[in-house]
Amino acid sequence: MHNTIQMPGLKALELSDTLMLREYLSKYPRENCDYTITNLIVWGKIYHNHYLIYNERLVIFNPQYLYILYPIGEPFSPLELKELVQHFREYFKEAELILIPQAYIESHPELTEHFELREDRDWADYVYSTERMVNLSGKKLAKKKNLISQFRRAYPQYKVMKITEDRLDVILKFTHKWSVNAARKASI
Repeated sequence: MHNTIQMPGLKALELSDTLMLREYLSKYPRENCDYTITNLIVWGKIYHNHYLIYNERLVIFNPQYLYILYPIGEPFSPLELKELVQHFREYFKEAELILIPQAYIESHPELTEHFELREDRDWADYVYSTERMVNLSGKKLAKKKNLISQFRRAYPQYKVMKITEDRLDVILKFTHKWSVNAARKASI
């Protein structure tokens, strides 16, 4: 699918776009983990994320699932969001807008005149306290603690290394291999 993208202005999201992402996200931060630069770049390689600058806003598009992430920049009016989605649907009939911030929904009740809103719990972020993650304390994290112990026994020579730009290719290959294996397991 990603090789057949014909929409004018839509470009593949690349590592070289990191500075642009940083500029938009530092000025217009998002709380959702899908908007971190690491996730946009690393997962973007797997899902072939693209981007478009539309009326001075950054719009991330996932052509694999036809998702338009809520734009980064000054907020659009609900009518402008509708026009954005219609623009994408000229090229991708099933494209849909996702990750609309709750605060935007609450401050724009007229949004329901243009969109059918639905919550998808599969997209919910989860947050753990730093202390609980470091100590892996509590019943909810007991399985994670056990898995880490199993890993340490199975791979005693493992190393923890910082994620740096010079290791990006290895990280991307690992992430791709992991996602392919996870998809295979899910389809069994």
